[in-house]
Amino acid sequence: VYKRQVMDMRLRENTISIQNVEAHISTQADRIREKIAKNTPPPNPFERLIETTAKFTKINKDLVIMALFATIIVLAGLFLDNTVVVIGAMLISPLLGPINAFALNASIGKIKKLVSTEISILTILASVVILSSVTTFVVSQFVDLPITSQILLRSQTTLIDVAIGLILGLAGGLALVANLPEILVGVGVASALLPPAAVTGVGLALMDYGLFFGALTLIIVYLIGLELGCTIIFRICLLYTSPSPRD
Repeated sequence: VYKRQVMDMRLRENTISIQNVEAHISTQADRIREKIAKNTPPPNPFERLIETTAKFTKINKDLVIMALFATIIVLAGLFLDNTVVVIGAMLISPLLGPINAFALNASIGKIKKLVSTEISILTILASVVILSSVTTFVVSQFVDLPITSQILLRSQTTLIDVAIGLILGLAGGLALVANLPEILVGVGVASALLPPAAVTGVGLALMDYGLFFGALTLIIVYLIGLELGCTIIFRICLLYTSPSPRD
């Protein structure tokens, strides 16, 4: 027969004691972090630039896709002879970042990153040319595509274009150094490169080699001017800082 046992609380060995546990967390770690933060100098501005441009030193498929979207829009603007549409396409063209990355690595002598960044830029431009060429060829089988003034404008190179490319490069580098919104200069940079790249594809598709080589020359002129202008700004910035660039 089960016999229920009762605990006799009068006995000392059966006493149940309940106590509040007070935990103490040392603030030593917080004091150490504050001391380190206080004694650590502010980050070098050039190091911030390196971190900002690091993502553009390799081929980025997202940038290529954005450039392809912009290509379709700019083609419509070129054939419609609509300046507003052409400029509107520049809002989604991601070319300033890679150009800044090229100029920065050129300034600090990072040859491998410089080469990989230039490959990224050329990949984006080649993608624009190819898509523009294929699209123009397909559409031309169904409708007659006019050579508008917007297209002809991107097939001629003058000394003014050299100056424009250089000034845009200076502005792009300054925007990065001053931590200004990229869109302020990015539209101008994209306007210098994307429409001529699209016109290069148009000339290739229509077998108009005058149009093709004229637009290709304009791309080269603008690209050199942009990269040179950015590099000049970063070299000036380098003179006033003591960077310790990290790979």
